[in-house]
Amino acid sequence: MTRPRRAFDPLEPPSSSSGLRPRIDTSATSATKRRVLIVDDEPSLRRVMVLLLAERFAVVGVASAAAALAALQCEEPFDAIVTDVHMPGMSGLAFHTALTRIDPSLARRVCFLTGNLDAHVLDYSVRSGCCVLTKPFRHEDLVATLDDLLA
Repeated sequence: MTRPRRAFDPLEPPSSSSGLRPRIDTSATSATKRRVLIVDDEPSLRRVMVLLLAERFAVVGVASAAAALAALQCEEPFDAIVTDVHMPGMSGLAFHTALTRIDPSLARRVCFLTGNLDAHVLDYSVRSGCCVLTKPFRHEDLVATLDDLLA
């Protein structure tokens, strides 16, 4: 019986037996790139955002608000955050409320993502001063939004 091949995940480092070498971005070192935290429970969307933004930003992707809060404590400081609104456990809005207590300055550089822009989300974004992108969104819109947040 043959073992099924595991799909290549570009975000995981290749194993030594794969024969693949990690691609090194020589356009800019991560020390010169602005750091962006992506918080989204949808693995495919999170991976795509990380891959698309990695050319311009040093990107960390996590699957939950709890993991994002942990990353804020363990990682180097982030310059901006992109978070899904509707996630299991803690929502993106609840995450933002916690972030406001931890780092009020960073809390002003958050972009909410949602597939369902309802009155509650819109009201929260207006009161918090944070922007909202609705899914699906264009890569160019996400980059422009991050450029605005980091200006």
